[in-house]
Amino acid sequence: MSTSFVLCVRLSPSSELELLVHTGPVQTQEVKTLSVKNAKLDINMEVAAGNPSQYPGFTVASLLSYSNLEDFTNGFFSGMKQEENQIFKIISKVVTVTVSNTDTNHLKEPVRITLYHTEQPNEASQTCVFWDSSEDGGKWSTRG
Repeated sequence: MSTSFVLCVRLSPSSELELLVHTGPVQTQEVKTLSVKNAKLDINMEVAAGNPSQYPGFTVASLLSYSNLEDFTNGFFSGMKQEENQIFKIISKVVTVTVSNTDTNHLKEPVRITLYHTEQPNEASQTCVFWDSSEDGGKWSTRG
């Protein structure tokens, strides 16, 4: 027998969490969706669970959204090439996704994270970035 439950929590005025816990066998093609304000996660439960030989009997996935973190991280674009008169600005929420899978380097299926714009973007100059914490305490990067 398997059971899944989703917990939605507003952690503070500045963060929101949706947490999925699944116990029992994992259905290989089952896709679960987690959503918070301005962001959505679609994940295959087999990908979230990880290696079947190390499966502890439960799977956890979470989507954490920070309501105003983008305001504080706009100055960390030092590693990105800037064209003349170009200004970088975060126009979506900053989110963190976690899963039980301890090896997320080469996933069998993609994890789909949908970020909704918080303001109207200039379509010609959008760039997708992630927070790279491996260098100098962290910065936005287009690598990967």
